[in-house]
Formats: sequence, structure tokens, C-alpha cells
Amino acid sequence: MICLNSCYNDKYAELHPNVPGSCDSAKSTYSGQVAIIISSYCLNCHSGAAASSSGGGYILENYNDVKNIGPVLLKNALYGTGVLNQMPKGSHIDSCTLGTIIHWVNAGMPNN
Repeated sequence: MICLNSCYNDKYAELHPNVPGSCDSAKSTYSGQVAIIISSYCLNCHSGAAASSSGGGYILENYNDVKNIGPVLLKNALYGTGVLNQMPKGSHIDSCTLGTIIHWVNAGMPNN
């Protein structure tokens, strides 16, 4: 009897490349980066009727929705701290994308 085992390990960054160019999270804006990230990672669960069934009641469809969540709850969800599970469920946000959101939050969550 012959038994073969192997591992398959792709690099996440190669499978999910960032927006072309360098990772410069210091220039993050809501309209330029954060809204796009939220649309890509969050709206499957946090929009419309889906928010009540799979998004904990939190809607993130526009700037005011995200701003009303507040910086502490948003960071807790992204890092999986407090009583929250890390978001997004079943996915992974790379460090550059996470840094973009966190920098925007730390800048006061401006509507820019």
C-alpha cells in the first residue's frame, strides 16, 4: 500500500492582488478606497434584507451607515475583538486592505 500526502499552499497576496500600485494606506478615502472595500467584502451580508438575517442588523450601504457603526465597533469587527467574530465571515482581508480601512477610521472616518 502506498500513501501519498501533499500540501497545497498558494500565497494569498498572489491569489488576491491589491489594486495596482503600491500599498499606501495613508492616502485612504471613503469614496476612493473604503466604499469599494466594503462593497467587495461586506455588502453580501450587510445590505438590505440580508442585514437582518446574516449581518447582525448592521447595514453598510453608504457613508452614513458606516459612520454610524462607529470606529470601535468597526475595528472590533475587522480584528475580531470584543464579542464580535472577525469579519468578513469566511473570507480574509489582506494587511494592505485592512490598513486602508484602519487608517481611514483613525483619521476620524471623514466623508472624502
